[in-house]
Amino acid sequence: MMQSAAGRVLAVRRGPNPVGSSAVTSHPKLGAGEVFVQVQAAALTITDALLCFDASTLSAAQQELLPLAEGQESVVPGFFFCGEVLSLGPFVDGIRVGEPVLGILDAAAWQGQRDDDADPQLTPAEKVLRQGGAFREAAVVQFSSLWPAADLVSAGLRLPAVISLLPGMLNALFTAASRLQLQADEALLVLAPNLSGIVLLLQRLLLLRHSWWGPLYLIVQHGPKPTLEDLGRQSSLRGLLGEGFAGSFEGWSVEEAGGAGGALGSLLEEVSRRTQGAGIDAILSLGLDLNPAQPVSSASGKELPPSELLATLPNEVPLLRSLIKLMALRGRLLVDDPRLELMPADGQHLWAKEATVSFLNVHRMLLSGANLGLLMRGIAEVTRDLLDLSAPCLASSEVRQFRMFEQFQMALEALVGSNASF
Repeated sequence: MMQSAAGRVLAVRRGPNPVGSSAVTSHPKLGAGEVFVQVQAAALTITDALLCFDASTLSAAQQELLPLAEGQESVVPGFFFCGEVLSLGPFVDGIRVGEPVLGILDAAAWQGQRDDDADPQLTPAEKVLRQGGAFREAAVVQFSSLWPAADLVSAGLRLPAVISLLPGMLNALFTAASRLQLQADEALLVLAPNLSGIVLLLQRLLLLRHSWWGPLYLIVQHGPKPTLEDLGRQSSLRGLLGEGFAGSFEGWSVEEAGGAGGALGSLLEEVSRRTQGAGIDAILSLGLDLNPAQPVSSASGKELPPSELLATLPNEVPLLRSLIKLMALRGRLLVDDPRLELMPADGQHLWAKEATVSFLNVHRMLLSGANLGLLMRGIAEVTRDLLDLSAPCLASSEVRQFRMFEQFQMALEALVGSNASF
């Protein structure tokens, strides 16, 4: 099939309240190693949502990470997509016309400069529409960014469902494999807002049961105490909960424990008792404010003197200090709180245990522009898992599907509201 001259894209005007609209743009000419793909569906990730907000909404660090030109007012989102190959450029290997594919447009693709982008007849707005993400009817993509998906289709899996689940599964894969790096009998503690937000991470951990067998401690902020029965009701975990897992899992709920400021601290003390003082080898903290703001002024607005300021501080041990104290020798604390601040006493506790603190940034892999090979290897592993796990992993009740040009605004608001990493 010949490459069409133009097609629709979903352009989002960036701002505190992003608004998407359909626009028409010309397609670039196919160059060496490039493939023309009809996009059938694209995933909407939390990184896409970040791109849709403007500079006034984002921190300086977030702006530095984004693959956007300074002052860019609109963007075409979409990193992960699925579709069908329509035509091939020269020197394309391993891809056939008519083949179903999964694809990714990372930051390198967003910032790539094409020869025909220098056409003086193209306005700056038209250049923005031609670049960017996969929320478009058709895309020109390097063949190295595409993964053949015929096996998934043959197995009866729907590619729109696969592509909507793919980002979360990749985040879980990289978190478990390269960040937590769990050894056979190491203890893991996960703190998360709720159970549903970490189901894919739990799935990945259960897939490691041949090389890691826990124990696993899970504390959720909201909802009931998670039990094995609750895990078994999650379609993504069906068939993975073997008999040996029952003795190595325990869950708690901060909400059920009273929800007050000291409730989480009490639960952490309970976890410490379960380890018999050995501590936790790896702690993953998701969605927790480890440095809650403290008052620095009185009700009248006047700055408090140091003596009065000390009186306003809570008596309980700070959450971050409690987590560090809970860590085992050479333990690892992985957090997603970008505002984390270590006090000198925290550093001393870490030094004494030779323990480490590191950050989990769900945007970095896509936005660094240097991880395409790693992302494609991740897609290869996740697609193998999908073939092994089959349909239960992709139950429609568990999957949010975002179709281009349909209910985009509702989908964007839902994603920003959930702020889920996995």
